[in-house]
Amino acid sequence: MKVRVAAVAVIGVLVVGVAVRFGPGLVPADAEEAGRPVVRVPKVDAPLRQPTTAMTFTPDLPLVQNGLYKAGRVPAVSCRMPVGAQTSRAAVLAAATVVLDCLDRSWVSVVARSGHYFESPGLVVFDRAKDKSCELREIHASAFYCSKDNKIYLEWKDYLQRGNWNRQIDLLDTMAHEYGHHLQRLAGILSYGWDPEASQTSAAALLKSRRLELQATCFGAAFLGANKTSLRLTGERLRTWQHQTRHSGDEYSAGKLRDHGSRQSQWRWAAPAFQSANPSSCNTFTAATTKVS
Repeated sequence: MKVRVAAVAVIGVLVVGVAVRFGPGLVPADAEEAGRPVVRVPKVDAPLRQPTTAMTFTPDLPLVQNGLYKAGRVPAVSCRMPVGAQTSRAAVLAAATVVLDCLDRSWVSVVARSGHYFESPGLVVFDRAKDKSCELREIHASAFYCSKDNKIYLEWKDYLQRGNWNRQIDLLDTMAHEYGHHLQRLAGILSYGWDPEASQTSAAALLKSRRLELQATCFGAAFLGANKTSLRLTGERLRTWQHQTRHSGDEYSAGKLRDHGSRQSQWRWAAPAFQSANPSSCNTFTAATTKVS
């Protein structure tokens, strides 16, 4: 999750089949979808693991030795930039669809090399005041990934509060982060180890949450770094992204819940990944707790 100083945006993830959510929000029952029919391999719906033991952090192999960490650099794929002002639901959906296409083309070969099956997530823009689905009934999140239906959700009206320049950078960063949760799902990381009976505000649960969220930020930064030229993340635009990332973190959330990582931790994981464009720098599950504070 990234909560910024200038524009408060709660970004989260929903775990399939349990009552865990980071940055809760509403999603539409009849919202417009935009799945991306890019390069595909057969879809495999493997059952998600639901452990019965109490939630504690343990170095399980799907987390610490995942094939994503060894799959190599994210390739540059000549992304198109969204055009026009993002001032309507249709415009936000159109812009996010362009970014999603770039994310798919960048990550498909990495996922294949990691030994996992690839599929594209769906995309929904929602109206917080009207829409409900994905088992959510609270009104908080500006953006989140729902693993229940494999979709990225964006609250389009939040983009009306920002200048066009910040809207573009924020949309790139938000989509890249939420796609990071999609990658975690494909790699078997996202829901591994959750206990639906455990308190989701316990120290162990919050630590796991921070590891997941900071890893999604790291994956997103690797994509942005790989495609910085075509995404025009240079000069002042790059400095805008750096400022936003340095000013994202639990310090800026309304409840100050330590579930996504501090601003220092956000930058600690984003900066190296942007430079390397490699998910090998994103193994938050072997990091000391001080590195995922």
